[in-house]
Amino acid sequence: MLCSIEVISGKYIRSYTHDINENEVLLLPGTHLRVKKIDYGSSVGPSVIHLVEIPNENRNKSASVHNPISSTNKSVENASDRDEVQRNIESSIITFSNDNRYEVTYKKGEKQGYRKLYTVNGEIYEDRSADAKASGDGVRICSNGDRYEGDFMNGKMHGYGSLSCANGYTYIGYWIADKPYGDGTSTWPNGNHYEGFHESGKIHHYGTYCSVKGDKYEGNFIDGKAHGKGLRIWADGDQYEGEFKDDKKHGYGTYTYANGGKYKGHWTNDEMNGIGVLKWPSGSYYEGSFKNGKRHGIGKLTFVNGRVQDGTWENDKFIG
Repeated sequence: MLCSIEVISGKYIRSYTHDINENEVLLLPGTHLRVKKIDYGSSVGPSVIHLVEIPNENRNKSASVHNPISSTNKSVENASDRDEVQRNIESSIITFSNDNRYEVTYKKGEKQGYRKLYTVNGEIYEDRSADAKASGDGVRICSNGDRYEGDFMNGKMHGYGSLSCANGYTYIGYWIADKPYGDGTSTWPNGNHYEGFHESGKIHHYGTYCSVKGDKYEGNFIDGKAHGKGLRIWADGDQYEGEFKDDKKHGYGTYTYANGGKYKGHWTNDEMNGIGVLKWPSGSYYEGSFKNGKRHGIGKLTFVNGRVQDGTWENDKFIG
C-alpha cells in the first residue's frame, strides 16, 4: 500500500531521498492527519491511502507546541469570584458549639455596623468586645447562602474549616483571618480543582491543578499562575516538564509529544527560543538555534537516512 499526504506545515525533502521519483515529506511533531480517500488497488497496482493534514490554528505550525492551557488562568478568575462573593455578603450569623451566637453586618466584605455576641447565659457583647468573644468552633451562615463550618478567631474564619459558596465554589483546608492560607483543596463550579498551598486566598507555592478536560499541572505557583519548575500534562498526552513564568513555558524544559516527538532546550514566552534539540518520531532531528518557535541561526538537521543540512537557518528554512 502506498501513502499520499497533503501537508500544510510539513517539509518536502524530495531532493534528499534515495529515489528522486518519490515526493517524500518530513512531518513536524504534533501533526494531525485524517483519511481523505482510499484508492483500492488491482492486480496490476497497489492500493493508495490519501491523507490530509488537519489545520489547527491554535498550535504553533512550525513546532506544534501547545499554547498554555486556559484552565490555570481560569482558576485565578474563579478565586476572584470567591472574593467577590465574600464582598457581596450583607450579614452572617455564627453559631458556636457552646451555643453562643455572633451576628455581624458587612459592607464590601468588611465588618461594618452591627456586631453582637449573645451567650447562652444571656450576656450580650457588642463591637470589639463581641469580636473578642467570637472564637472557637462553629457554623457560619451568610445572607448570600454561603456556609462555613470550622474554627474561628475573633469572629473570622481561622484555623481549619470548610466553605461552601452559593455559586458552587468550595474550599476545605486552613484559614487565616477569613482567607484560605496553607494546605487545602479548592473546587470550582466547572469541576476544576486544585490541591496544595494557598496564600491570602490565592493558589500559591506548590500544588496540583486538574481541569475537568483532563489537563494537569503539578509544580510551583505564584498568584495562581504556573511559575518556577513544574510538569504540565495535556489531555491528548503531550507534556512539558521544566521552567515556567507567568503560566508560560519559559527557561529550560522538555516538551514530549504524544506521537513520540520531543523538544529539549530553551524557551521564551511559550516558544522555543535559544539552543535546543527537536526530534521527530521518524528519527530525524535538528540541533541548534531557535527563534520564536522556528529554526533560526546556526543548526544541523540530520535526516533518518543520514542526509545532513548543517549551516544557517532563517524562519525554518535552510539558507546554507
